[in-house]
Amino acid sequence: MSKIFLIILYILSVTILVECQSINDTVVVTFKYNEDILYTEKIKKGDCLSPFEMEEPLHYYQYWDVWYSDNKFDQIFDFNNELTESIILYTRIKSIYDDKKGEQYETVENESDSWYQNNLTLTRGINYTHYDLLETVKKGDILYEATGGFGITGHIALVEGIFYSEIYDQYYIRLIEAVSNGVIQSIWTPARFYEKQTTILRLKNYHEEIVDAAIEFALGQLGKPYSLAVWKNSSSTNDYWYCSELVWASYYHQNIYLDTDDNNHLGSIVFPNEIKASIELVEILNYQFSKKHINSDTN
Repeated sequence: MSKIFLIILYILSVTILVECQSINDTVVVTFKYNEDILYTEKIKKGDCLSPFEMEEPLHYYQYWDVWYSDNKFDQIFDFNNELTESIILYTRIKSIYDDKKGEQYETVENESDSWYQNNLTLTRGINYTHYDLLETVKKGDILYEATGGFGITGHIALVEGIFYSEIYDQYYIRLIEAVSNGVIQSIWTPARFYEKQTTILRLKNYHEEIVDAAIEFALGQLGKPYSLAVWKNSSSTNDYWYCSELVWASYYHQNIYLDTDDNNHLGSIVFPNEIKASIELVEILNYQFSKKHINSDTN
């Protein structure tokens, strides 16, 4: 009986010893983004680690950075090194616009003076670090400004795209819009986004060829005067435009109908808030969901 007891005791001690050795020979690697744990992996002490493969990030024009061994993103982790202890690795989402957002420029007090001027390129540096607009907006997006039209109807503009200024060494966003001084190309800024209480809208079924054709139509109307009308005209030979009519017509010719009541050529007036309510569009970002605040004035 005592012999059997000794054998059992020996087996248990060996099992416990092996278990302790296996625990001591294992290191745990935790992969994190911000405070979220993306993945954990156990490997043998002294082995090299294989990097964890990330899926594509959700944000437009953004990508995952490399893995760092510190949360200040100073030390890049070398996957060729043998691991001797458990560690946490950190990553972050980066943007192709990083270091090219005009972070060296401060917001100027009189910035609003140039919001609705015909500017093909930057006339001063614009700081785009607020609201991640460069990472969010896409060409062909529609901007609804709630304070336009004395806060009653709103104002509508079309995003022509994101461009680069070699003079100011930064990217910037350019619009096509019909304002009091006619159909113009203007520079869109974070201050205008917030102060004009803007909502960014995008085609629910976004196709680049449709967007390109809509922008081409709008570009063909540059320089024409602004005028309100009690109807809407979709013709490229229209002599003048109001803001929502121009955006409506640009997509009308691509068989995208943005008015909520009628979409007929020479039909009833189309208001900016009607385009905002269109079932063809989806809301991407609203100024109310933004966290940072800056200042200026009204159209």
